[in-house]
Amino acid sequence: MDDTDTKIVAIVVVVCLAIVAYGGYRWVRGAIDESEVEDILVELGDTVTMNYTGFIHDERIYGSELRVFDSSLTSVANDNNTYPKTLTYTWRAGSPFTFDAGSNSVIQGWDNNVLGMKVGESQTWHIPAEQAYNPRLPSLLVSYNITEHCPVYESMSRDDFIQQYPGTQANVDTSITHAYWGWPANVFLVTDTEVTILNLPANPSTGKTYETNYGWDTQVTNIDQSADGGKGDITMEHRPQISDVIDLAGMAAFDENSKYIQDEKNGQQRPGPGIVADVGTSTFQVDYNSETYGVELIFQVTLEEIVKG
Repeated sequence: MDDTDTKIVAIVVVVCLAIVAYGGYRWVRGAIDESEVEDILVELGDTVTMNYTGFIHDERIYGSELRVFDSSLTSVANDNNTYPKTLTYTWRAGSPFTFDAGSNSVIQGWDNNVLGMKVGESQTWHIPAEQAYNPRLPSLLVSYNITEHCPVYESMSRDDFIQQYPGTQANVDTSITHAYWGWPANVFLVTDTEVTILNLPANPSTGKTYETNYGWDTQVTNIDQSADGGKGDITMEHRPQISDVIDLAGMAAFDENSKYIQDEKNGQQRPGPGIVADVGTSTFQVDYNSETYGVELIFQVTLEEIVKG
């Protein structure tokens, strides 16, 4: 055997040792790839990596249509035609999701369904509400009256005026847009402690609607300048539509009754804004629960990797 043959043999030996070493590394690491071992299944304690797309099924808002509320795939996030999104969906670049099977770090439906899967396998999971996120909180299903009233001459403290109309000087005849109802108004009277504004919505006969700070439209139906001892009364009827998105933060800035809702929502995953869920003849309902609460969730998943526990 000459020197050339010896070198070739040495190279072959080095390559074989590298392959053996790499295989040993993969075995010690515990990562299972479909091309290496096809019959390894997920067991309790394994670390798994998955791609997924999550859909909501909420007939109150979307009828029979499924809507995507989250996905690990950027292609899904970018495709609104094939994958229409929920009203509170927030775009983000996708990346696979890793968790420990059976560790209670994910919803129960995920812990249950991932067991027994193998790398490369795709499944569709229908997860009932009781195995998904928390049930809807009844306290976050809030009803509002269709008809509401506002004085023609509306008084507030100077501090409230500053809060509602930041950067606006409280000077008589200053023109403003009502911070709550969206119609024109003027500063009418100013004292050391109080500001009175004169609300000037259009005559009801015009049928004009205003976009309120709530997130829905309202229409003035009557104006009585002499009502309530001269304060006057503006009668309005709200015109919410199913699936209107309600800005709770904006409401809480002006409505004391909305602040407790904001506090309760802070404990939910994906709290988001409120959504008009029902409209009746005298009242309508806004659901301030997270869209993922109290509904069936459907996931399309693919198992990408298993690391044995």
